[in-house]
Amino acid sequence: MSNIYLYAHGGSGNHGCEAIVRSTLDLLKDTPFEKKILISSRPNEDIKYGINELCEIEKDIMPYSKNSIEFVRAYLQLKLKNNYIPLDKLDYKKTFDHIQSGDIALSIGGDNYCYADIEKYIMLHEMLLERGAKTILWGCSVEPEVIKRKKVAEDLSKYSYIFARESISYEALKKVNENTFLIPDPAFTLECKVPVLPQNFQVENMVGINISPMIIENESIPGITMESYRELIDYVINETNMGIALIPHVVWSDSDDRKPLMQRLLRTVCWTEILHQISSIHWRRRSIRRLRVSIRSSSGLWTAAGIQCI
Repeated sequence: MSNIYLYAHGGSGNHGCEAIVRSTLDLLKDTPFEKKILISSRPNEDIKYGINELCEIEKDIMPYSKNSIEFVRAYLQLKLKNNYIPLDKLDYKKTFDHIQSGDIALSIGGDNYCYADIEKYIMLHEMLLERGAKTILWGCSVEPEVIKRKKVAEDLSKYSYIFARESISYEALKKVNENTFLIPDPAFTLECKVPVLPQNFQVENMVGINISPMIIENESIPGITMESYRELIDYVINETNMGIALIPHVVWSDSDDRKPLMQRLLRTVCWTEILHQISSIHWRRRSIRRLRVSIRSSSGLWTAAGIQCI
C-alpha cells in the first residue's frame, strides 16, 4: 500500500502553512494510505503545535557523508560548472529515499512558486519524479509572470494534478498543465473552535490587522508601511466605533509578525480600544470569524471566515 507525503512545508510557525497541513490531513483521514507523512523544515514547530498527533513528521534536510562518490561528483559540478543543484540534492536525499514508486507527494507550500527560490522546488519535484512518485501541487498560488519562464512551465507541466486556490493562478496554470483545477484553499475547511474572547472584544465589530516584516522589507519608500498603518488605526479609533485586533500570521524568529507590531507600532500609537494578539491557530480561526474587516498581505483564512479583506 502506498504512502502520501506532504512536502515543501516551512513549519507551523507560519500559521497559514499550519492551516494547510491540518485541513489537508483532515481531508485525508478516511483515505487508505498506509502512512501520512509530513516532510518539514522545522519539525520542532510542528510538534509544538501538535501536528505530530495527526501524522508522522520527517526532517527535510539531513546530514550526509562527504566520503562518497556522490559527494565528489556533486562537488565537481559546483567547482567546474558552478552548478549547485547536485549538492543541494544531497541535503534531501536521505529523506526522499524513503519515497517509492506509487507513493503520492503533495507540494503544500501554497505560494512557494511566487518567490525567488523556485529552483529549489523544481529540484525537489525532479527528485520525487525520479523515485516514481505521483506529484500534486496542492492549494497553490503561482505568479503568472513566473510561469512564462520555460523551465518553470516545464516543471509545472509534470505534476499529475494541480489545484489552484484562486482564479488568476488557475487561468495561468491551465495553459501549461491541463490537469489543473480551481478549488478553495484547503484551509477553508478548518474546523472552528470556540475561544474565550477578551473582555473588550467587540464581536463582529473589530478590525483585524496583520503586518508582515516582508512587506516592510520590500517597501519602495522607507517607513511608508508603518506610517500607513498608523494613520489607518488612528482613523478607525477616532472616526468609528470599531476596535482593533492585531493578529500575527507568521511567528518565525527571522520573520515574526509580532516584531513590527511591538517594536514600531505600539511606541507611536495611543490606544483607546482593546488591542489583542492572537497566536494559536484554533484561537485565530474562530476569532477571525468575529471580525468585521481584516487588513493583511494575503487573505487566506480571513476570506474563509467570511471577512472583508483589504
